[in-house]
Amino acid sequence: MKLLSWSHRLGNGHTLRGHHSPPSGRPVIHFLHGNGYCGLTYAPMLERLSERFDLFLSDVRVLVASP
Repeated sequence: MKLLSWSHRLGNGHTLRGHHSPPSGRPVIHFLHGNGYCGLTYAPMLERLSERFDLFLSDVRVLVASP
């Protein structure tokens, strides 16, 4: 499974990051996990999905507001 890094800087100074497979024209799965781990933690499952789908993984940084 080949995944490429991507990033997008937001106007508020934060940067979104993740990985994506090279576009092949297959249906796309946008994988947005619900914890603080990197999306690549799920590589064994994603490997199997990559046989039939293009993948777009988003890693969302959790910001905790200070009191």
